[in-house]
Amino acid sequence: MAREDEPVTAIIHVRKSWVETTGASALFASANVVAGQGDILGIPVTRWDISDEYFIEFMFYPRALESEPVKSIKVLIPQKEVVLIVEMKKPEGMSTLGYKAETTKQP
Repeated sequence: MAREDEPVTAIIHVRKSWVETTGASALFASANVVAGQGDILGIPVTRWDISDEYFIEFMFYPRALESEPVKSIKVLIPQKEVVLIVEMKKPEGMSTLGYKAETTKQP
């Protein structure tokens, strides 16, 4: 999920088992756009950085924060917990790639 002025630029696939051990399952699950079951959560991100040797940094807008004053969060995740990054030029193609399309924008 993203704001109009910050479109989704990538889907970062994170191991669900790692998210569950952090205690942040509600935040990550509310942003998940991967259809089906499994140990992977697909998080639509507006900004991301892979320049660190050990961590991937990204910002996303979880639905769990829609009614909160702070709408987005920035996280650092160990690289070994990220299994795939799908960079997108336009978020409109999310459903074509098999992702849930309703999370492409928020007012």
